[in-house]
Amino acid sequence: AETADGIIGFIHVEEERTEPYPPVVPHKYAYIVDLYVEPEHRRGGVGKALLESVKGWAKDRGLEYLELLVLDENLIGRSFYERENFKPASHKMRYAL
Repeated sequence: AETADGIIGFIHVEEERTEPYPPVVPHKYAYIVDLYVEPEHRRGGVGKALLESVKGWAKDRGLEYLELLVLDENLIGRSFYERENFKPASHKMRYAL
């Protein structure tokens, strides 16, 4: 996303497939690696517009869903994705050594 003043945000997305492993149901999906909007341009629809462009791209490619990872402590990001109807799909756990 850009204005006359320059780039104000971006989205990095990759097409992915589940591994060809017999017990796993095969899926083709879009994985959102990163979504960033400059702080002064947030809450103005830039992130939503970027996400909508990815939704169209993924549908055109016949992908089944969008997936991403957002950290639990990223409350702003989680809130944004929840407003965009993303739902939790797993619960990753970690043990610090």
